[in-house]
Amino acid sequence: MTTFTEKLSKDVLGYLPAKVIPAVTQFATVLVFTTLLTPSQYGDYTVVLTTVSFVIIFLSSWLRQSILRYFEQSSNENSIRPLLSTLLNAYFLIYIVLFVIWVGGLLVLDRHFTTRLVLPLFLGVFIVGGNGLFMLLTAIRRVENNIIRYSTFTCLNTVLQLLVGAALIYYTPFDVVGALIGMILVTGLLSAIELRHLYKLGNYSPKYFSFKKLKQSYEFGVPFIGSQLSGKVLELADNYLIFFFLGSVTVGKYAAGYSIFYRIIFFIFSLLSLAAYPEVVKTFENNGSEAASESISVTVRAYLLIAFPAAFGLIAIGPELVQTVLDSEYSGSTVIIPWVVLGTFFYGLGQLSTYPIQLMEKTRWLPIILSVAAVSNLLLNVLLIPYHGIAGAAIATLISYLLYFILTTFISNKIMVWEYPYYLSIKCLLASMIVWLSVSYLSVHFRGLIFLTVALPSGIVLYAVLLLVLRVNEFEQIISRSRQEIGLLTESADSNDLD
Repeated sequence: MTTFTEKLSKDVLGYLPAKVIPAVTQFATVLVFTTLLTPSQYGDYTVVLTTVSFVIIFLSSWLRQSILRYFEQSSNENSIRPLLSTLLNAYFLIYIVLFVIWVGGLLVLDRHFTTRLVLPLFLGVFIVGGNGLFMLLTAIRRVENNIIRYSTFTCLNTVLQLLVGAALIYYTPFDVVGALIGMILVTGLLSAIELRHLYKLGNYSPKYFSFKKLKQSYEFGVPFIGSQLSGKVLELADNYLIFFFLGSVTVGKYAAGYSIFYRIIFFIFSLLSLAAYPEVVKTFENNGSEAASESISVTVRAYLLIAFPAAFGLIAIGPELVQTVLDSEYSGSTVIIPWVVLGTFFYGLGQLSTYPIQLMEKTRWLPIILSVAAVSNLLLNVLLIPYHGIAGAAIATLISYLLYFILTTFISNKIMVWEYPYYLSIKCLLASMIVWLSVSYLSVHFRGLIFLTVALPSGIVLYAVLLLVLRVNEFEQIISRSRQEIGLLTESADSNDLD
């Protein structure tokens, strides 16, 4: 298991630019677009992208999960080309049908939308096509462990979307439409380059189609449609309900605050998962379920060590962060910070807990679990938003994500026994709460950028000291390994000096 831990650490560091640069860019996108667009326009932008994210689930989520699950198996069987050609060609066929339904639906229902939403919603179908294809192509790079190409295209996609979108908003009268056109142009171009590269390598043929591969992928992947649809309800349905009860302006304020804090915590999960899941699948395929169970526990322990202090640290610095980086029109979003942060923390844990369900191909459980959590989320939103506004929506999301985590952990342990690190959770929780109290105390004496500059390094150092005091094994191993590496470097330098 030392080998898995070392491989996980190496891959996490390798994928770090592919997560840090897009995360920073997405954060900048919120700042730039909330400056260039009014809250009402930003609310419309959010509604369109929320719709796109729901539709992509039907189009490509099950195909993407099938690539991640069966690429290693196909590689061992020397059948990568049949797998990828079948799944990509299935994607194109489904998209053609979707395009006709989408455009026809807009023509029939256009009078039910406000005038300013009709063109953005029409452009949405092109965003769906580009983003769905880009997701499949980057998933291929991920399972190939082609870190450099994955990172390059992922970073280019987010950075160029921001630059082109902002330029179109600023230099043309297109506002929301400009931002959406920017997404279409950038993602479409990058997807075309990647698809051509795949074709030249001989891993894709537009003429090849295997019904056997499609059947295998369909049986494994289709349950992900229900699970990811329910997941999107958990993540984004509050935007629709806030729009219904409180209007576009309030959606814009809520979405701006939610985007920042959700993405920071989700960044930690997605970085770990990006590196860990392909390796967990390889471990399962080559070494069996017992080794895979241990690798899952290692991944969860790494998540707890990082995500706990990040969550409580964000709760402490969040209000000052909002006041510093967002326009004053969005200051009301500070009330959602603790609920969004803790909800996202449990969502990440729940996602990691689904690994045994996916490995054992019991994916029919996923839509059931997520549907329970999603229905709870909808009911709680309907009950809480009218009385508590955006805070009610955030509280509903926290409760639903917590329920999701409990259900996934319980059911996954029935399918494949793996050890959840309860003792480590208690230690990390204790250390993180002390950091939260200490950083909150600093906010009494410092404000703005000065507070953020002092709080961040102070919190990190304090957390590291507390982990040593609490004798957290994983952190002690990191310190020990670092000392060994430094010792080797020192010996090498001394040897060079003698030469």
